[in-house]
Amino acid sequence: MEYVIQNGSLTLKVAARGAEMRSLVSRDGVEYLWQADPAIWPETSPVLFPFIGRLMDGRYRYLGKELPMPKHGFASSSEFSLVSHEGNALTLVLRANETTRASFPFDFSFFVTFRLEGETLTTTYRVENHGSERMPFGLGAHPGFRVPLLEGEDFEDYRVEFAVPAKPDRVGFTENILLSGEDLPYPLKDDCILPLSHSLFEKDAVILKNVPRALRLVSERSGRGVALSYPKMPYLGIWHWPNTTAEYVCLEPWHSLPGRQDIHEEFTAKSDLVIAEAGGFFETHYTITVF
Repeated sequence: MEYVIQNGSLTLKVAARGAEMRSLVSRDGVEYLWQADPAIWPETSPVLFPFIGRLMDGRYRYLGKELPMPKHGFASSSEFSLVSHEGNALTLVLRANETTRASFPFDFSFFVTFRLEGETLTTTYRVENHGSERMPFGLGAHPGFRVPLLEGEDFEDYRVEFAVPAKPDRVGFTENILLSGEDLPYPLKDDCILPLSHSLFEKDAVILKNVPRALRLVSERSGRGVALSYPKMPYLGIWHWPNTTAEYVCLEPWHSLPGRQDIHEEFTAKSDLVIAEAGGFFETHYTITVF
């Protein structure tokens, strides 16, 4: 099942499976999202919940039990149900069920809302905890943007520009793409620019912390691109499939991080996870503005 919302400036298509954005087209017909080529990367914009990245041996501990968790959680492979569908807004929900409880033993509702206003798409995540215990979880976005956007451009014409100067750190990973604990400074050009190149991803994703929570992905040749704002999310992933010349880049605002090498994480002690209190909720959002 696929849903469409539009507002005269943008047209967005979203799949019920994974609440995944499949297409974002501007009024002049430019497609901004990667179109899920199965030969390279078969996804477009997966939602990362209730964990981001990998866990050591694919499992974790919770209150004395050991449980499995797939890479990036299970939301992206789950069927969401329709809550509301209006002209410029759409809300889908994933509720706890027998399948989710096998790896995440909590009673939750996970709402994803998309809303178009002018050239801006706002995506809101709301996680409700219906249980009697605190609920720790990971949460993040993984949108893939077409690079280049226009004919005659190259991947290297594009760059990421942060809204203000910064001195970020790159989160350290082992060869197994687990946290190494060895974060290093990641200098930016003029303290705010990260030029794109395919070689940037020879060792998988670049995950940054201590970065401004607003950026632009822009072509130096055409001036076209997207602006991202992720006001509550402390981490940013930048990625495309390693060691390829794939014509996309993912800009991924995250609330949490993957697991650590050689440690089976205890969810109640993993400090970067989000917490929804018993009977409470957690809500966050990010925006994409096309230009």
